[in-house]
Amino acid sequence: MNVSAIVWPEPCKVELGSVELPDELAPNEFRARTHCSGVSIGTERLLWENRLSYARFPMVVGYQAIGTIEAVGEGIEDLRPGQRVIWRSGRFSGEAAFPVSGCHAAAAVVTRSEATPIPDELDDLQGSLFVMPCVGYHGVDMAGVRYGELVAVQGLGLIGLGVVAAARLRGARVVGIDVSPERRAAALAMGADQVVDPGAEDAVEAVNAIQAGGADVVFEATGFGRLLDAAFALARVKGRFVFQGNYGADAPISYQFIPPHGKQLTAFYPCNDGLQPCRRAVTQLMARGAIDLRPAISHVVKPAAAVDIYRELVDGRGAATNALGVVIDWR
Repeated sequence: MNVSAIVWPEPCKVELGSVELPDELAPNEFRARTHCSGVSIGTERLLWENRLSYARFPMVVGYQAIGTIEAVGEGIEDLRPGQRVIWRSGRFSGEAAFPVSGCHAAAAVVTRSEATPIPDELDDLQGSLFVMPCVGYHGVDMAGVRYGELVAVQGLGLIGLGVVAAARLRGARVVGIDVSPERRAAALAMGADQVVDPGAEDAVEAVNAIQAGGADVVFEATGFGRLLDAAFALARVKGRFVFQGNYGADAPISYQFIPPHGKQLTAFYPCNDGLQPCRRAVTQLMARGAIDLRPAISHVVKPAAAVDIYRELVDGRGAATNALGVVIDWR
């Protein structure tokens, strides 16, 4: 069985192609029809540029999708055909088989452990981007953000916005920092108390104007190592610092040691999305409207148009370079 997919045959080259689904379901697998898949621009860029060690071409990227189960294999007792679920990776046969991704396809074979049943109230568009608020929520949980604390979030992409929403739910005061006016607007809509354009004003001064000495918790969510020093400067003495971005595996990151050393910061390194407990919690919150991702969705496109967006992102030219939340609609 062949299904449409967005395929990267080699680094920085993308096309709308097809992949093979396995003929038989293994135990604890099911086949699902994709409604929507969400693009994670930062991590996917690391993959298509071949900057992560597990990249392998040709491949289908994407690690978040929502859809309906069509068939269930042996050993699965709690899922049924017709049920809506979210999943992190899909299995294919043939040349494009890629074991840790594969969500940007019209259908997939999914291992039970990679899927989470969802509330009926969760809409397809928000559900397709579930990983990003989960990553942010996981980081906020690791750092122990508490009500009344001042949280500074540097970088308001989808993960940074997930941090904003989660920190707000904890009762923290939240400052979002980004050069993009669209991202700053999304942060305000998702719960930030204040936003700062670091290209127009001093972010450290802005944070200190709210709380003398700096933020209790700083999240660096840009994924750019060159911006770490700017983020360290936002923190108070004996504050907490979260390496929320993914800095890739192609080169070591570096920063000035003395500022975080002198401040005696506690550092956190969140990895992944908090797995099933976090996915269940966040999808429940989204279904109830406590986390609203709609302000973060900038593009809803069909697969062919998604290929055009990817090409613009690869080239660094075109309107898509300002994309924030991109949802691929396979329905």
